[in-house]
Amino acid sequence: MKKWIFLLLFFPLMATAQRVGVYDSWEQSPFRLGKMQGEATVSDSVITFVRSRMGSNTYGVRVWLDSPLKTSPKPVQVSLKMLKPKSGRTLLIGLGKRDNRPGQSEETEQFWVLSDSTVAPGHWTDVTFNVRTAPGVSVYSIVVVPDMESPHELEKDFKVYIKDLRIVQ
Repeated sequence: MKKWIFLLLFFPLMATAQRVGVYDSWEQSPFRLGKMQGEATVSDSVITFVRSRMGSNTYGVRVWLDSPLKTSPKPVQVSLKMLKPKSGRTLLIGLGKRDNRPGQSEETEQFWVLSDSTVAPGHWTDVTFNVRTAPGVSVYSIVVVPDMESPHELEKDFKVYIKDLRIVQ
């Protein structure tokens, strides 16, 4: 019995990416305005996302969580593996609402967290985000921004692959 309790307490919550899309925090983004459709799919537990030159530096793949992530002062670690063709900073955005604001949209940005590491180009890299936020927030989806750099320097769109997404509370 004690073994099972231990496993339940320390087993990480797997964020199964059954539903993905795109998100851009820039309000005038062609993706937010419905002028363009983003490319994000899941196959064999790997998320494939096309980083478009038309999105802002906070354009990323949105992953809806199976159950809301409840935040508290205790840190939450989000980890994943990423493969992309260029180096750069990575950002995690949490979309949700405060529990004491029933009319607030579930798409309200609740946190922005830069990764603890830089993704090396051309091979799978472990990426971690240490999320610290206010209590009383339910996060319904997270956005992984694979390339926080300015899109003005991009000459072409590129594919990004994400796997082993985990949330440890």
